[in-house]
Amino acid sequence: MRRSGPTPVLLQFNPDKHPNEPELHADISALCQTGDDLWLGSDETCTIERLSREEGAEKFSNHSVYSLGDYVHLPAGSTEEVDIEGLAVCENFLWVTGSHSLKREKPEAKTDKKAIKKLSKMVRETNRYLLARIPVVRDAATGHYELHKSCVDPADPEHTLHASRLFGTGATDVLTDALRQDEHLGRFLSIPSKENGFDVEGLAVMEDRIFLGLRGPVLRGWAVILEIKLEAISDTVFTLQRHGPKGALYRKHFLDLGGLGVRDLLAHGDDLLILAGPTMDLDGHVLLYRWKGVSKVGKQAVVENDELGIVLDFDFRKEPERGHNHAEGVTHYHNAAGKSSLLVVYDSPGKDRLKGAGGIIADSFPL
Repeated sequence: MRRSGPTPVLLQFNPDKHPNEPELHADISALCQTGDDLWLGSDETCTIERLSREEGAEKFSNHSVYSLGDYVHLPAGSTEEVDIEGLAVCENFLWVTGSHSLKREKPEAKTDKKAIKKLSKMVRETNRYLLARIPVVRDAATGHYELHKSCVDPADPEHTLHASRLFGTGATDVLTDALRQDEHLGRFLSIPSKENGFDVEGLAVMEDRIFLGLRGPVLRGWAVILEIKLEAISDTVFTLQRHGPKGALYRKHFLDLGGLGVRDLLAHGDDLLILAGPTMDLDGHVLLYRWKGVSKVGKQAVVENDELGIVLDFDFRKEPERGHNHAEGVTHYHNAAGKSSLLVVYDSPGKDRLKGAGGIIADSFPL
């Protein structure tokens, strides 16, 4: 287990880019890196944010905003959040997933009666049912990576890359439709996130295999990772391949994460790094596990805790502020010196992480 202390990395957002979301920088839920650019997603918007490294520094700024609705179809348009919970880069695509979850209203009301009434309401936001990939290509003139609705494939000038998404009906997508009759997961689709309901909070891509980590449900202490493969219906829409046992559209992997759910996933060579934390909305241990040899796993798996190595331990008991600094997203990171490490962002950041208007501290850990 790595015990070296982290190096702070300043992420400087421009609050003017999101005048209706001034605390966007405190709601980052997923991230990944291409060159000197960081791509970040929030659980409060339907946009992807790009920050770029300041030369020679552990600081990213030059904030650019990309609306997902400009690249793929969003059933509710660009006024409703996607609840972005996973980002990954594979070849020339940026992959993004929403949580695919229901949410319960917060009891924010002036009277007890209204607060209790709000707690009884559950909301289905259709943009949350999103799994998409968007071409991401380096601009030779600026050196920055850009998103495209369609563009020439840098690896094959005769081929065009297109932004595309998993087919959905508006209220769901083909993944959640396929899971409705699942003996393990089906009943949890009607339970809100953070209440052990179905909640995607991790995305990793290994060639043609896509892994979706579930924060919930956790079944008798066992976390779940879904594995899917995709096939194109058109240039802009794909569906699920029959990839699981007996022709199922998915595989299920069950992992003993010590009662924790998945908070993020990261492909690392043949392995899968799993950020694990509490399913409920509370303080608790967060661990980064390594599941070795995932690329060679050709069937559904049950993985005992002693088969997983611990890479990082985020011990909440060492935090000066309770209720803050929950590790939420992790990605491969090349620091200013060009060394490989891991970059971690936090949910509910404490005061020590907030740096002026739009600034927040992430942590880089040696790898």
